[in-house]
Amino acid sequence: MVCLLVAALVGTHGIADAGPALRRLARELRSEEYVAPTAAEFAQMKDVARRLLRGDDDGALGEADQLGYAVDQIAAGGEEFVALREREGDTSGGGLYVFRPLTPGQPAARPVVLQAPHAFYDATTGALLTRLFAATGAQALFLNTAQRYVSDDADVAHSERSYFHAVTEAACERWSEAVVVQIHGYARSGHEELPEAAHAVVSDGRDSRNKPDIVLQVVAGFADILGADAVVVYGRDAHTLGGTTNVQGRHIRRRTDDTFIHVELSREARDLLKADDDAFAGLCAVIDGLGRP
Repeated sequence: MVCLLVAALVGTHGIADAGPALRRLARELRSEEYVAPTAAEFAQMKDVARRLLRGDDDGALGEADQLGYAVDQIAAGGEEFVALREREGDTSGGGLYVFRPLTPGQPAARPVVLQAPHAFYDATTGALLTRLFAATGAQALFLNTAQRYVSDDADVAHSERSYFHAVTEAACERWSEAVVVQIHGYARSGHEELPEAAHAVVSDGRDSRNKPDIVLQVVAGFADILGADAVVVYGRDAHTLGGTTNVQGRHIRRRTDDTFIHVELSREARDLLKADDDAFAGLCAVIDGLGRP
């Protein structure tokens, strides 16, 4: 039976409480080691995700349990989220995956998947995305739970054999025209080739100067928040931090109906989005705008 976590996890004050609760859950699941899945475990996790994305929570339970994972329902503010997470005390850095199930009669929308593959190392990106997921209509939230440098294969943005990638593949199969948004962080001191005013690099993982309208939509949204000079487009204004070797991006680019958006934010930009309510509201508008077909 799926475990239902209600007030004990998310409090009783509505959907806004889900953000801090998910951040606490991610911290509890943080692992100091990373164990890459075998090919069989990868395939099994992908099947678990497929079942969850079809709404077959109970059918996913047995397979998830064999992998050391639990399937929980998290209720808050009249909504229920489904969380695929490692069992307490049995963490190996496999990641945390949270879904907002579609309800019968819900208007069709373009699914938005928020991802922080370096939730701890790229400081505040995990916290930012848990808050963003709770405050928007994004369909899913994927977080890594092991620091990217604990082992050679722990960087899930560059490892095709990870649960993070398995669940991404399942989501892309299930949702047509999905928009996968990865938020990363960079140190400005290590990227002096960027314009001095730059605080965000937006990319679709391609070197091309020409970008799809949906990517330019994100560029315009961040420009409204940070200022026009603060946002650069990879392949046009910058040739670094473009996510061209990102394995989720490569997978998505092989699918003509999905979109990969890679956003690199300076520490100053991340701190602004964390502390300034107007800036965060602007970011919410960007994400919700992506979900409109």
